[in-house]
Amino acid sequence: MAHADWSFVVLGSFGGGGFSGASDINDSGQVVGWYEVVGPIPYSHAFITGPNGIGMTDLGTLT
Repeated sequence: MAHADWSFVVLGSFGGGGFSGASDINDSGQVVGWYEVVGPIPYSHAFITGPNGIGMTDLGTLT
């Protein structure tokens, strides 16, 4: 029987509705991606998580 050394984690967003997507993951489990903020003028931000996908750090807008 095979055993997986990984798991799924809900990334969430920084509030304001919208959605997020993961783009890549490294050997430490840090995830990079983007999230969309919904509003009159929608915009996207980049993020990175801490090790093992815990916590999110906003890297600013993608413009």
